[in-house]
Order: sequence, then C-alpha cells, then structure tokens
Amino acid sequence: MQVASWIHGGSLKPMHGAFAQYIPVDGDNLFRIPENVSFDTAATFAVGFQTAAMGLYQKLKLPFQIRH
Repeated sequence: MQVASWIHGGSLKPMHGAFAQYIPVDGDNLFRIPENVSFDTAATFAVGFQTAAMGLYQKLKLPFQIRH
C-alpha cells in the first residue's frame, strides 16, 4: 500500500512543518494512493485541497479546528 499526506509547510511549532527531508505526520493526514495514481500526482493533491479549504474558510467563514 502506498500513502501520501499533506502538512502545512510554514508551521512554527516544533515537530510540525514540511521543510525537511523527513517529517512526522499525524495518521489523520494520511491518504491511500490508488494504484493508478503516480506519486507525482498524489503529491499535488494537497495544493487543490488546501486552496479549496482556504476559500471555504475565508469566504464562508467556516469554523477552523486544528486537532493535535
């Protein structure tokens, strides 16, 4: 099974952020990569997801919750 994840890259909290060779990721942020999807395609998933989420939270004022 192949998995990918998304994580915010600019976090100032210790052990959070994506600017490293290896990073810890919460299991809640993992998703399975289907066999017909390449790693490159899976790596771009977060761009569209985060863009849509930011638009929804900013435009519709949806509540934002971070779970730790």
